[in-house]
Amino acid sequence: MKVVTSEQMREIDRRTIEEFYIDGRVLMERAGISVVLALEEEFEDIKNLRFLVFCGAGNNGGDGFVVARTLLDYTDDVKVILVGNAEKMSQETLSNYLAAKKIGVEIIEIKSEDDLRIVEKELKDVDVVIDSMLGIGLSGALRGNIPQLVELINSHGKYVVAVDVPTGIDSDNGKIYNTAIKADLTITFGLPKLGLFIHPARGYVGRLKIASIGIPFSLRNSETIKRELITKNTVKKLLPFRPSWGHKGTFGKVLIVSGSKKYTGAPVLVSLGALRSGCGLVYTAVPEPYNTVVTGRVPEAVCLPVKTKAGFFDESSVSQILQIADKVDSVVIGPGMSTESETLEFFRILLEKLREKLVVLDADALNIISKDKSILKDLPNAVLTPHLGEFSRLIGKNISEINERIVDEAEGFASENAVVLVLKGSTTIITDGKRTFLNVTGNTGLSKGGSGDVLSGMIGSFMAQGLSPIEAAICGVYIHGLSAELYSTNKSERTMIAEEIAENLSEVFNFIEKE
Repeated sequence: MKVVTSEQMREIDRRTIEEFYIDGRVLMERAGISVVLALEEEFEDIKNLRFLVFCGAGNNGGDGFVVARTLLDYTDDVKVILVGNAEKMSQETLSNYLAAKKIGVEIIEIKSEDDLRIVEKELKDVDVVIDSMLGIGLSGALRGNIPQLVELINSHGKYVVAVDVPTGIDSDNGKIYNTAIKADLTITFGLPKLGLFIHPARGYVGRLKIASIGIPFSLRNSETIKRELITKNTVKKLLPFRPSWGHKGTFGKVLIVSGSKKYTGAPVLVSLGALRSGCGLVYTAVPEPYNTVVTGRVPEAVCLPVKTKAGFFDESSVSQILQIADKVDSVVIGPGMSTESETLEFFRILLEKLREKLVVLDADALNIISKDKSILKDLPNAVLTPHLGEFSRLIGKNISEINERIVDEAEGFASENAVVLVLKGSTTIITDGKRTFLNVTGNTGLSKGGSGDVLSGMIGSFMAQGLSPIEAAICGVYIHGLSAELYSTNKSERTMIAEEIAENLSEVFNFIEKE
């Protein structure tokens, strides 16, 4: 599903009206009705509920007037709080304001701070609040009486439904400048807005529904929209086909370069992620004697003991690893590898020899690159999987600066370095600089050491099975997050450990492919 900025959405609305002859009032009517239909789905006893609709003077307010007018078909207990000047309304909003007034909706205008006491009294007597004040119309901090109204709504603990975008959220970047509506349900129109998926705004959206309001499919699916939300359908279409006649060579071979005397568990987790994701063979290269940890835990992996001087990969390790590298389809490098000086030189030489290979670079590989960014040159088939701290070191900016424009930063880095970037977080951003995919599966169960190791193995596995780097990243990230979600249906996400992400993948694949 495509994801848009406010500017893109306005352009889509304009073209819908001008090129497809669908009147703006029709779009507004359908938007308002779609909110009421969502309320019908949400509440069995909608006729017994009391509604308070907050409407601004812009087009989002026009949607709200349609909501209020339509709700009168269900209940007489509907009131509108008008925030703004009726004289500044667009023609479409004004016509719906007048229609609501004519049909009998009580409209209370907020003109001064004294009127806020009236709002507080009304809030005490309602069940559901509809926020239709600003939508995508926010530009900077909330002004006038709106911040106080937002705080009143939030403090009264009512069920809050946001129309298109909760008031106070920047729909382009997820910022909250001073305060914002904390919605239980957000119904957005046509296409979801980028800012709804980015923190802190994502924590204010509640459950998100996307309503169709008559925007032509050709506009909603335009190639000019380069950002998408990853869905189950996206992944189902990408998952590698498994022919019944296949054998272990059919399903790809992965080489994992991982571990050191400091970190012996990482290669186990990467290997599990790769094997459980469907590849046929996993070769795991680990400094000797620490390879025995892998053989003891994952006998299905072909574990390669690499002779080293001090328990860390060094320059002498390169030739040993290259003997296997020619036989495999993808390589995962980095988890638990350490950043010792000898390992840095090893990594530089190894990567130079693997320029044409499909590679996943994670953890210590990224920490080494952050010390010498020239290593990144000419890696046409690389997937980098940093979390925010690692990304901060890679680009030399602090985390707060990155968060100001996180999607743009990710896209810029991927484009400049010609790599696929997987910027891990509660919303993970996957981009090659030309296309960007947002993933929202997952929960706090993933906030444990080792979960990223499992993910790197999964991505490497999908590449070995024939997916392109960006396709493998999409599948890996979505399925990794979904594993945590399905785990938490029967167990507490607090207790999940990284190994269980891999163990749960069978349930995840069944959910995606068979349901």
